[in-house]
Amino acid sequence: MEAAWKYLIIGSLGIAFALFGILFLFASSLDVVEQAHDSFNWTVLYEFASQLDPTWVTIAFVFVLVGYGTKAGLAPLHFWLPDAHSEAPSPISAILSGVLLNTALYGMLRIYLIVNTTLSGNANKWLLVFGLFSVALMVPFILVQQDYKRMLAYSSVEHIGVITFGIGIAGPLGLYGAMLHMFNHSMVKSLLFMAAGNIHQRFQSKKMNQITGVLKVMPFTGTVFTVGMLAIAGAPPFNIFISELTIMLAGFQQGNIILTTIFIFAILLIFAGMTNALSKMVLGNPSIETEKSEPSRWTTWPLVIPLVLILTFAFYVPSIIEQALQNIVTLFQGG
Repeated sequence: MEAAWKYLIIGSLGIAFALFGILFLFASSLDVVEQAHDSFNWTVLYEFASQLDPTWVTIAFVFVLVGYGTKAGLAPLHFWLPDAHSEAPSPISAILSGVLLNTALYGMLRIYLIVNTTLSGNANKWLLVFGLFSVALMVPFILVQQDYKRMLAYSSVEHIGVITFGIGIAGPLGLYGAMLHMFNHSMVKSLLFMAAGNIHQRFQSKKMNQITGVLKVMPFTGTVFTVGMLAIAGAPPFNIFISELTIMLAGFQQGNIILTTIFIFAILLIFAGMTNALSKMVLGNPSIETEKSEPSRWTTWPLVIPLVLILTFAFYVPSIIEQALQNIVTLFQGG
């Protein structure tokens, strides 16, 4: 009840701020766009972006960043997310983390494209700051976490920060890495929350100190959970490692040496925390006396689809996805 109430109140406030931001963006276009009703048309605003009032646009972006940033889980606006994601049924947690966060981030990026043109590229620094802060702030929370679903929720905040940081870096490599990471995170986190649900059903606990020997009790789910945790922590050669490495390379390429170094250090600490938690859960003697079995085939077979995508994207990006990513990069660069 507390998690639902917190999500309802904070989510409503966040979307209200986003609405105000859109209204301020509308106000910035009144003296530029001939027909007022076209001022709500995204393509029209994007076309006239360089002529919009910078003051109104800046105010609009602050409201949009706070509003959609709250829905996306950017720190320090993320405090609803660990409660909601950890308390929701696991399939819903998978949707919240894999779909909802990206949807909110998408809304923010639509406005960002206009704002960044109006402000001559100076909107990037906002995303750099919020993105890096989201990653760095999650380090202590993940290192000390004892609830594995809550740890996955904090990991979602981290990865939304990674995506935002990559977009803030800009450049073809940074944008490509950020968009690829958005897809990679959705697949891995959906897989992990569904696998976490299977573990919860068998062990009847979300506390990591009460769960050991998952690989022996649930061979399939334990293996999938291990792959997912290694992937989300950024271990090579999994897909998350590829997109994070791309963002890191872009950071150095664009000259953001100090920020990228801090980013790498935070990622390494999170990697250590998550792999330590993984080893305690999946290895050792089982904490419950039971035969090897899975909850049911209906909870194990759905794990196969995201698992295949995770392993595929570690070595190969299908041409249709590759082309879509290239088109997005071109759009973000003004093409």
